Amino acid sequence: MPAASSSQNVSLVFGNQRHAVAETAQRLVADALGDALPEFAYHRFDAQEMFRAASGEALSESVDEFQIACQTVPFLTGQYVVRLDHLECVKMTGRAAANLAEALEAIQMRRCTWEGRSVWAEAGELPAGQSGTDEANLRGWVGEVTSLPGGQVLLDVAAESPQFLVPNDAGHELLGLKAFLRLKVKGKIVFADEEGESATSAEPASAVGRLHALLEKLIANPPPGCRLIFTAEGREGDLSAPLLRLLKRHGTVEKFVTYDDYAPLDWLRKESRARGLALNRPAMEQLLRHVGNDLGQLASELDKLALLFPAGTEPDEEALLAALHGNSRHSPFQITEKLGTKDLDGTLAVLDQLMRESPHEHPVLIGILARYFRQLMRIHAMNAAGAGEAELASQLKLPPFIARKLVRQSRQYSATELERMLRALAELDIALKRNARLAPLLFKDLMMAICGGHFLQEARPLQYLGKAGMN
Repeated sequence: MPAASSSQNVSLVFGNQRHAVAETAQRLVADALGDALPEFAYHRFDAQEMFRAASGEALSESVDEFQIACQTVPFLTGQYVVRLDHLECVKMTGRAAANLAEALEAIQMRRCTWEGRSVWAEAGELPAGQSGTDEANLRGWVGEVTSLPGGQVLLDVAAESPQFLVPNDAGHELLGLKAFLRLKVKGKIVFADEEGESATSAEPASAVGRLHALLEKLIANPPPGCRLIFTAEGREGDLSAPLLRLLKRHGTVEKFVTYDDYAPLDWLRKESRARGLALNRPAMEQLLRHVGNDLGQLASELDKLALLFPAGTEPDEEALLAALHGNSRHSPFQITEKLGTKDLDGTLAVLDQLMRESPHEHPVLIGILARYFRQLMRIHAMNAAGAGEAELASQLKLPPFIARKLVRQSRQYSATELERMLRALAELDIALKRNARLAPLLFKDLMMAICGGHFLQEARPLQYLGKAGMN
């Protein structure tokens, strides 16, 4: 029987759709195990938990356990599965060290004489009348350069080194190698021969690098009989670029990423039918507007609807909204429902929960608000052109009952007001790109201004939004 190709033995499932990632990974594990007993043929590790180890020694032991699991064939079966979750935590740690090594090489030194002694000085800081002899760069006096957690870099310097001449207010002074490096090199440097946590701090970085190197070898050439399954949270940019390239070349990669305009209607249709629910397209779109497009939350809502409505029942809009009303988790889409009636208390309640549960998802909220304001502006323009209800729904590509709701909401705002709101939203976007920590405060100010009718004024309000994030 021919050996399986590496593409069949290595898989990555990643994305911010945790439900879909977990479901797919479980399916891959089940398919790979077949009739094998999981207790003998299945090992699961979590990189996030591994890196929470209290010491470098504990982390190194975890890496050893992972390596043994990958390279040891069980006695009772020739096929086995090793799964590693949170692959996004495994990244190259040598960038800071590489940058510092390049900086050391760029500092050119020359030998000169000072007070009858042979010393070294930077090429541009030689004493008057001296051109210097011999040339070297500062990297020559530094051995190993290793990245440490927290942006630190560990330097292994020569035990014996010359003295270095530097200018000062009195003329010149002589410094040892360590003092000279601290003066010339920008960044957090730690010396290997000094007391403190230098050596132990180097261990975690070394273990992470060892795990990264081990994964590179395993992905390119998985052990016979071993099926490697990786999961990760986030998007491609959150993963180690070298590992992702190898996975794409030697394995299969499945991505489940939610964008603000993603509407998983096919998934909803399949999952609702599996639960005996008869949801038409308008009902599914209403569900997406109220719950959002996270598959885990949608699955939970479908489970609830399956309990409330008998199999084959097609709930109308009112019954569906009543069933969804009790949902304690707020979707970013719900904030437009509250803004549509200028309900300040409701808007701030949704905003507060969104900021607490998803503090880094404000770009999604900005996208949803921008699309909503533009929809209302289009309705104003189409009404002015005499468009009817059916044409509005067709042009907006929305179900008629949602288009009717947007028409009602558009009456709360004038076209000029909406234009000013979009401008303020753009200012907010710029502010948050400079300082994301201001998101709760600035979003709250914007919501209060919208619901309070501030954008009806002639003067442009909220100009401080753009300035606040630039201080």
